[in-house]
Amino acid sequence: SSASVQNSIEIRDRLLAGWVAQNRLAEHIARRDWLPVGVVQGDESQGGVSFGWEERIVGTPNFQFRRIEIRVFAPQEPDQALANMTGFMVKPGG
Repeated sequence: SSASVQNSIEIRDRLLAGWVAQNRLAEHIARRDWLPVGVVQGDESQGGVSFGWEERIVGTPNFQFRRIEIRVFAPQEPDQALANMTGFMVKPGG
């Protein structure tokens, strides 16, 4: 039963981490952000659980687009990514 409880916690954390990644990307798209190339880190709470996130913004061959790679980390293991998401930002007015 202990393994079952641990599996349930991991599944819950992966689901919540996925929501954090989706929320981060949706927020950037809704605000029409044009973030500078680089790495940004922060924390966000979802479902009463605190997660660390990292956003890596990368240029693309088309200067009108930037790729954003979002990773969300386990609350107890900051080196273990529970969710990964990639999206694109379009330069406003472009």
